[in-house]
Amino acid sequence: EVRPGARLSQGGTVLLLAGSREALPQPNPLRILPRAGSDLSGDWVSNFNWALSSSPLWKPLSPVIDDSILGWEASEVTPEFVIAGLGEQDSNNVLAGVFYGWLNSNFAYLAELQEGSGRMLVTTFRFEGYGRDPFATMLLEQMLNTLATKT
Repeated sequence: EVRPGARLSQGGTVLLLAGSREALPQPNPLRILPRAGSDLSGDWVSNFNWALSSSPLWKPLSPVIDDSILGWEASEVTPEFVIAGLGEQDSNNVLAGVFYGWLNSNFAYLAELQEGSGRMLVTTFRFEGYGRDPFATMLLEQMLNTLATKT
């Protein structure tokens, strides 16, 4: 078993599908938090899911995404968890997320992180619909293509 941190420190690439609180090795400044049963469920205040449409990762999906807001097309992949612990200094690395209220509570769904020469995409998007749902299929394949492309 190669842990994500070891793979990164060896200069590798990692796609981490973070579908539980335990998805990230600890200690880690990032945390995976569940949306259900908390204020992060989004059913108490206005919120929206967004994508950084200027990122090359989203370019092939831009005909589907309207103005960086993820709508019904993304319902199959809408995360049950968020990535917490990213600060303002990390904002260029957040490729998708959610905000609640008056932009005062932001969390990531997809972030690109680097450690040395290693590169990782960590996401809480869900891919149970891969191969059946067109958006889920395109998004996961685009994440893999992005990691396969050296920048």
